[in-house]
Amino acid sequence: MKGGEVSQGIGAMEKVWSKGGTGPEMHLPAIYLILSGISNSLHTSQMDELYNDFKTHAHTFPALAFFHSPDKVKLFQRVVDKLCERDPGMKKDYAVVKGHQKTNSLDKNIDALEIFWNKHGSKLHKKLVMSQDPEILFLAKTDEDFAGYVSHMTDFTDEQMRFNDAETGEGAYKYNHSSYVWNTRNYLLNLKINESSGVMSDTDKGTKMAWETFKKAIEEVRVIHVSDNEEENRAFQFEQYAKYHKAFNTIVNKFGQDKIEKQEYMKDLKKFKFSVPLCK
Repeated sequence: MKGGEVSQGIGAMEKVWSKGGTGPEMHLPAIYLILSGISNSLHTSQMDELYNDFKTHAHTFPALAFFHSPDKVKLFQRVVDKLCERDPGMKKDYAVVKGHQKTNSLDKNIDALEIFWNKHGSKLHKKLVMSQDPEILFLAKTDEDFAGYVSHMTDFTDEQMRFNDAETGEGAYKYNHSSYVWNTRNYLLNLKINESSGVMSDTDKGTKMAWETFKKAIEEVRVIHVSDNEEENRAFQFEQYAKYHKAFNTIVNKFGQDKIEKQEYMKDLKKFKFSVPLCK
């Protein structure tokens, strides 16, 4: 990409992803794509083709979800800019990236992004996927760019519906990697539960991973920090907990209270003070 061979660079991204790695490491090629200015050299039809290809391969990185049209690219860039503005360290280092963006020097921009991401990628990745650090969900209440980000990610994850094997490999079930977990109602559709007995599969790999991640998300509600205002922060924690509870109820209410009470998964959830869902 730095040499101007954008198409070859994009093709090489698939090879990078096939090797696996941490969430931030896997997200980096997509960050290059959307923050370096590469999109400025692509026609809208080319971006649409790439976007659909990324969806077909079931990649879970938010930067790819916004590589859809020029307005979506700009929205993603504004969200990153605003997140960096809220963190003094990121703000200072991202200013270097923005300086190179204005010069349209692709090679220098990519170098600056690599330095920036190596230093701040772990923190920023968590914010962008919204599952482990839901700051964007909190800020979306009062900021139209963050609200637009959440709306687009909701549509993107709703379209994916159930995960396939490729998505499993990309870490769609991983709490600290996935941009799906926060969309809880849709995420829980991946649990395989017997329609007649209400028993959750203990052999399906995807169900096991999704369930462990769901429990991890509930457990960590109590350590969410999105505001220095204690009352605001506590209210948001409760909101997230209620969202998880409601989403789970939606999935299992159809089985009836007598069946649900006996299930192993209810024993898990009672540790988090989940009540037995009411029958409709």
